[in-house]
Parts: sequence; structure tokens; C-alpha cells
Amino acid sequence: VQRTIAKQIQMVKQIGKGRYGEVWMGRWRGERVAVKVFFTTEEASWFRETEIYQTVLMRHENIL
Repeated sequence: VQRTIAKQIQMVKQIGKGRYGEVWMGRWRGERVAVKVFFTTEEASWFRETEIYQTVLMRHENIL
């Protein structure tokens, strides 16, 4: 599901960069969204973050 959604996002402008990756402003289904892109060397960090967002308490309409 995540890869299918990722293919639908248009990256507009980079708005930040840090140790683990970059943050971009994007468009998805006509709405502005923030997109966090992890560097390939930080796969473990990406995995931990996706686990956090999949917990029941982290469900929110603004977190994709």
C-alpha cells in the first residue's frame, strides 16, 4: 500500500534535510502533503518509524 501511494505523490519542493533523509512538500490527490524520504543507508530508521505510525494510538487523518 505504501509504495502504491508513493507512486501517486508529486514531489514539489524540498523543505528540509537531516541525518536520516529529506522532507519535501508534495501533492497527493490534489492536497498538499509533507513527504519524508529516508536515505537508503537509514533503512532501520525507516522501519522503526513505520512501526510507530502503525500503532493504534498514532492513527490520525493527517498522517499517511
